[in-house]
Amino acid sequence: MKTLMCLVLFLTSIFMKAQETPEPPQPPTEVHSATEGRSYSYNTSTKRNKRNSSSSISVKSTNTIYKFRASFNNEVTADVRNFLQNKFKEMKFTNSNGTSFWSVLKNNEEAFKCRVSEGVVRIYVDKEMTSTGFQERIVAIGKELKYVINGESVRESEKARKESAKRRLERAKREYERAERNYERIKK
Repeated sequence: MKTLMCLVLFLTSIFMKAQETPEPPQPPTEVHSATEGRSYSYNTSTKRNKRNSSSSISVKSTNTIYKFRASFNNEVTADVRNFLQNKFKEMKFTNSNGTSFWSVLKNNEEAFKCRVSEGVVRIYVDKEMTSTGFQERIVAIGKELKYVINGESVRESEKARKESAKRRLERAKREYERAERNYERIKK
C-alpha cells in the first residue's frame, strides 16, 4: 500500500509538472555602440635618400576618439618632429629623453596628446572634450603627416593622383567608344 501511495504521488507530481506553462523566451537585446567609426591602415615602402624606407600608418576615428599611429624609419623622426612643432606651436610641449610630447588638458584630463619618439608617432584626441574645429584641424594634420612620413610632397602627390585619374578616364572613354562601335556593328 505504501508503495502504491508513493507511486501515485510520484506520477501526480510528474503530470502536474507537465501541465505548467513554459516561460516565454527572452527577446534578443540589441547593443548599440557609441564607437562606430572608421579605421584604416596601410604600409608603404619607398626609396628615400637612395635608401629603402618603410612605414606603417594606422588611423582610427570613432564617435568618441581619433587615433593616429605610425611607425617609420628612424631617419624620418626629425622631419616628423619639425613638422609637428610647426603645427602645434601653441600647445603645451615637453621634451624628455628624445621623446617629444604635446598635450591639451581640459578639466585636468587629457583631451589631446601627441608623442614622437625615434621612428614612432602617436596622436590621440578625445572628441567628447574637444571642439569640432580642433578635431578637423588634427585630422588635416594627420593627412599631411602621412606625406611627411613617406617623404612625399603634398602637391606632387596630388598632381600624380590627378594625372593617374586622367589616364584612367581616357582609357575608360576609349573602352566606351570601342563598346559603342561593337554594339553598332552587332545591331546591323
